[in-house]
Amino acid sequence: MPTTDSSMAELMMTNGNDRVHRLVQKLRRRKFMIYGTDRFVVIGHRRRDRIEALARRLAEGGATVEHTPSFTVCRTPWGARPLILHTYDAASIDEDLPPVIKTELGELEGLIESPQAFGDLLFSIIASVTLGSDDIDCSGVARERLGFVPWRYYGRNTMARLRRLLEHPPIDEEAHRSHIVQFAAIYGWVLDNLRGASYLDVGTSLGFLPFVLSEQRPWAEIVGCDNRPEVIDCARDVAKELGYDQVRFSVRDVRDPEFCLRGRFDTVIAVHLLEHMTVEETRTATANLLGAARKRLILVVPYEKELQPLYGHQQVFTGERLEALGGWCVDHLRAAGFWIEEVQGGGLVIEQPNALARS
Repeated sequence: MPTTDSSMAELMMTNGNDRVHRLVQKLRRRKFMIYGTDRFVVIGHRRRDRIEALARRLAEGGATVEHTPSFTVCRTPWGARPLILHTYDAASIDEDLPPVIKTELGELEGLIESPQAFGDLLFSIIASVTLGSDDIDCSGVARERLGFVPWRYYGRNTMARLRRLLEHPPIDEEAHRSHIVQFAAIYGWVLDNLRGASYLDVGTSLGFLPFVLSEQRPWAEIVGCDNRPEVIDCARDVAKELGYDQVRFSVRDVRDPEFCLRGRFDTVIAVHLLEHMTVEETRTATANLLGAARKRLILVVPYEKELQPLYGHQQVFTGERLEALGGWCVDHLRAAGFWIEEVQGGGLVIEQPNALARS
């Protein structure tokens, strides 16, 4: 058992910070996986009965307990950080975790109040099952690079699923609830619409699209860029860990007036990027993206009914808005033409004047 009734009662009698510290010590001895930040303490165990027993004992000590399909949230009466309990392990963390967090925990009052808190909780859950377990071997990893270890597991698991889905696309409509299924469909569509032999992925995050491109186009020049240096550091580490030596990463901001001066590519791609910008920034970004494309620009945006602030979205796209953007590129940026397809949202392909006609 994670702890005894008497020890939990004793724990509830001490002050808030000491209680959390003593709880963590007790649970670590019982093979719980734990990672804490200034906002949350995340506690995992492979056995659901252990998680349920811990939640019961916390409730008996005065904690408020809320259950979701994947998590149990315990808020103590002593004002400490909320405890997030789960049963994930190192083999089950991947790109499907963020929508689970958003759907199940995003609506709980006062728990996740900003994109920064969302990212903090995502990392904490991943870290709890990697850095927070004695079963994970982090020997030989420098202390300053320990933060990359959780993303290695996340990246390896996500790429394994993307690879399978690209080879065998699902036919079950229920599978569309999965982020990875959706992105596998998007990446497959992008592969079908590439032009030339050099590709730039803008807003690359951890680099999953460049990794897919390198497996499918091993002869191509492939670069991923993002405006967040810490994310690019993670992407480079994941690429090295998984053996994607062909892919290069760089820090670039698509809103920078000198964006195009840092190199042009046959095809420039931006998947789920523009919704993170204001309406005013979108035209600047689109002009820079098109300016960096020798032959073709590929944009993919989600169609959403309402704004998704926890994902950092600043605007909502519809088919009409995407078509207007394509028309603006023709009228004001001298694009040769464009077309739109449904691809887990909207896919906009914009041709440069010197590009060959669409095949």
